[in-house]
Amino acid sequence: MSVTRSLRLLAKNWDIGISIFNLFNRRNISHRSYNLTTDPFITRDIVMLGLTPTLSVRLEI
Repeated sequence: MSVTRSLRLLAKNWDIGISIFNLFNRRNISHRSYNLTTDPFITRDIVMLGLTPTLSVRLEI
């Protein structure tokens, strides 16, 4: 989810925004890792980041 606001300030164009990655903070699996050298082989889930807010500022000069 993200929100961006464009404005003109000090004779420059600005874009200011906020975004939130993984808004519901779920445990999402990115991929799985397998160790085939053991018997039985071992599976490991690699999870993505949790709730991650990001602020952004863009300035056109």
